[in-house]
Amino acid sequence: MRFETRTIPSPQDPTKPLLTPWGTEVRRPEIHIELLDSIGDAPFDTWAVVDSGADISMVNVSYALSLGIDLSKIKEIEVKGIYNESVKAKPSKVTFRFTKLKEEIELPVLFIDSQNVNVLLGREVFFSEFKIRFNIAKGFFYVEKPRI
Repeated sequence: MRFETRTIPSPQDPTKPLLTPWGTEVRRPEIHIELLDSIGDAPFDTWAVVDSGADISMVNVSYALSLGIDLSKIKEIEVKGIYNESVKAKPSKVTFRFTKLKEEIELPVLFIDSQNVNVLLGREVFFSEFKIRFNIAKGFFYVEKPRI
């Protein structure tokens, strides 16, 4: 299925797009998702960045409690983030519903406390379960269930 990239709003003025230093709009490959709790309800629907540069999916800690995940019971680990910086994270699993694809999948995730990450879909499991093709220059990307 084809998805359009999404324009990112400027933090200074959300009615205007965020611009690169060269004046072009920042557009990201984002897909609409629902995060499911342990009984299959979807307390959150949001957007997730499809990130081929991320090893594992990440979810902001703000979602954990409503998903029925008690982060206080999960051992914190350190992982390397962008620029090889250490980031504290708590590993768990979350079920994602991809609304337009009509698919649900449980993914290993790292819960992180960061203003810079909402939901990020990394390569582990997600890129094995779906065929992902980017055409960012033309403003779209594809996410498809591979044919067997």
